[in-house]
Amino acid sequence: MHLDTRFSLFLFPWKYPEVMLLVILWLLPIASFAYDGQQPIELESDQLEVNNKKGILTYKGNVKLSQGIFTLQAEQLTVFTSRRKVTRIEASGNPVKLQDQQKDGKIVEAEALHMIYNVSSETIALEGKGYLNHGGNIMRSESIFYNLKTSDLKAGDKETGQRVIMTLQPQKSDSTQ
Repeated sequence: MHLDTRFSLFLFPWKYPEVMLLVILWLLPIASFAYDGQQPIELESDQLEVNNKKGILTYKGNVKLSQGIFTLQAEQLTVFTSRRKVTRIEASGNPVKLQDQQKDGKIVEAEALHMIYNVSSETIALEGKGYLNHGGNIMRSESIFYNLKTSDLKAGDKETGQRVIMTLQPQKSDSTQ
């Protein structure tokens, strides 16, 4: 019996530790989150395509990724690699949904039609109907760009008429906490 190698990843995932490593590497740089590397990564999709020559892994159809309380849902998740290292991760959906909890316990939710994480520049872009909710503080814009290294954030674009809409919760005084 000849086994199609495209499906051997599903049947023998321990033979492909680099695939699991790719997903783990994506989660590590988000240092402000309550990352728990002891939790197993669960990834499911309707289809997986691996192009070893180009270094591209594409998960398609009802993609669900979770590790502990971190969750990501998308229609498609594409991992780009070079020399077995992740260079970029793109997720698309209607919308892509991400949820995690920061070390301080606050829940962070993000949504967009397209999310891009660039490993070398440590940046995350939310493109198309961008939504970010951090502990009740909400930002909406067609594009939201966040630099994990510097904590710089850019949203909207005057030239294209993209506006930024924010809802900020009042800080609680020491007596109300």
